[in-house]
Order: sequence, then C-alpha cells, then structure tokens
Amino acid sequence: GRERERESVLHLSPRCAVVLFFVNLSMYATTAILAGVRDWSLAIGLIWVACASAASVVLCRERLRAAKLRFTLTRSIREKASRNRHLLQTLIPHTVHRALKKRMEESAHDALIGAAIPHVTLLVCSFNLSAIEIA
Repeated sequence: GRERERESVLHLSPRCAVVLFFVNLSMYATTAILAGVRDWSLAIGLIWVACASAASVVLCRERLRAAKLRFTLTRSIREKASRNRHLLQTLIPHTVHRALKKRMEESAHDALIGAAIPHVTLLVCSFNLSAIEIA
C-alpha cells in the first residue's frame, strides 16, 4: 500500500538558541582575549557577534512559530478533506463516486455533462426549513 506522509516539525527551541547565544558570545570573547586583542576591535567584534546571534534567536523563534502554524493548518486541512470524502461517500454510492472520479481524471472537468451512468438512484434533500410545509 501507499505509505502515509507524516508531518514533523524539526526545530531548535528559542530557549536553546538563547543559551547558544551566550555560549557563542563568551567563546568569541575568550578566544579574542587569548589572542591578545584588547582594544576597540574586541568591543566591535563582540557587538557584531551579539547582533548576529540575536538575529538568529529571533529567526529561530519566528521560523518555529511559522512551522507550527503550517503544521496545524496542514493537519486540519487533511482531516477536513477526509471528513468531506466520507460525507460524499455517504451521499453518493461508491460505484458512482468511483466512476465520476475516473471520468474526471481521464478528461476535462466538463466531461460529466450528459454522461450516462447506469443504475443510479438520486436522493434529493432540502435543508432549507422554509421549503418544508407544515400541515
């Protein structure tokens, strides 16, 4: 059978990104000091590393939020599509549904107009309360 696709969100948590921000900053400062940098270039380098690390923390948080939103929307759409297919199969017999689907795949969308489907019973329901006469 066909293997079902699985949704997954792989991420780095914002808390972990903040911890890595401070680790990165402290490692840069330590290596710069050990290399003998003690003037303005150390401060400028620290500012650049802090800006880049802070930007990555913000991007991490936003990408995680967007991925979670996309994940929930995809799951919701798949559940609704499944529910709609089930509802359609309760209204239209399976053989008719299969024949319609086959014709739609084989030709243009207007190929169903005037198409003969033998042995079909149509059930018409009205959900409009004003159409029901109260006797």
